[in-house]
Amino acid sequence: TDLITSTVRQNLQARFGDAGHGFVLAAKGYIPYKHRGVRQSSNPETWEVREVVRRQDRNGRYGYGGVQSRARRGSWARVGTAKRGDIGRNASRFDIYYETQPRGGKFSVRLDRGERQIVSTKADALGDDVYSIEAPDGPHVIEFRYARGGPVHFYGVVVEREGPGVVYDSLGLLGARANRLLNYDKSHIKAQLERRGVNLLVLGFGGNEASDNRTEQEFYEDYLRVLSRMRQGREDLSCLVFAPLDQARRHRGRIRTLPTIPRIVAAQRRAAFDSGCAFYDTWQAMGGEDAMRRWYKARPRLAMGDFRHATPAGYEIIGNMFYKAILAGFAGYLAGDASAAPASSTSTEADASSRSPDAGIPSSNADSKTSPNRR
Repeated sequence: TDLITSTVRQNLQARFGDAGHGFVLAAKGYIPYKHRGVRQSSNPETWEVREVVRRQDRNGRYGYGGVQSRARRGSWARVGTAKRGDIGRNASRFDIYYETQPRGGKFSVRLDRGERQIVSTKADALGDDVYSIEAPDGPHVIEFRYARGGPVHFYGVVVEREGPGVVYDSLGLLGARANRLLNYDKSHIKAQLERRGVNLLVLGFGGNEASDNRTEQEFYEDYLRVLSRMRQGREDLSCLVFAPLDQARRHRGRIRTLPTIPRIVAAQRRAAFDSGCAFYDTWQAMGGEDAMRRWYKARPRLAMGDFRHATPAGYEIIGNMFYKAILAGFAGYLAGDASAAPASSTSTEADASSRSPDAGIPSSNADSKTSPNRR
């Protein structure tokens, strides 16, 4: 859930400053969830999760990360700074996002080995709140536990630092299709994005939709609705659509791109530009038609044997290409040169390592809802 995004985060923070890891889920429950550059632990068997992709909460309140974590008696979780690496080793603030409700219970929270504080989630009406803990910049860990009373529902934890730098949130949703974001309560997700202070919303979908037998127009209408729902008229919220990786299958003995991929990419490009968003053509950046075959045959392999996923090395290449494309677009913006960042690339070179780093960055508009980028 944090592969391409972790590479982009590390590159941006190494260049512009580490302002914190950003958002992580409170507890993963049964979800295979792991982030790089941050420490997380919990007792998952005591937690229940409600996912936006499965429409499991009748009120449509899944929080900023799309997963509501419900604590029960005995539930605990910890979130802390990384112990290794150059990024993510320090923090000065932790924000705990949670739901408030008339029957809300209480949870305890403590920083490092300090005293436990009790936080009530009880309120007159259904809503959301944030509990913040500040500390001197350095290595830290917070622990929160179910305390007593009624239900306690968490959305996640934000890890940040004071000072200039980049925060790149990874909000990977397992098995998601873009239209699952329509399961959000409109006012709830709008408030969550505003509370988080998101500057750029990156929507990366299409891999799961590749199995759907739908027309380009149907895909386009879906993406248009999703972009409208997530932005809700906010002209200050920039957006970027991140196209899917190539997806392939064996056909008559050859590994061939799924016929839905070109339709999805075309639909996403149209929806992005019609919504005033940027577009990154991941498919063409990989090499276009039948790229997955070439990535699979590369040594070391860059694609998995299911022809739907990249290997860790492949994901790192994609993350680096996207990062370089961002810098190319940024450099063009600073220079006032609109032509410095082409809207897409039509090249389909076989060698992924020879791909142009600026494929897909648009000439207008300054990462699974996978990765809003802020500050």
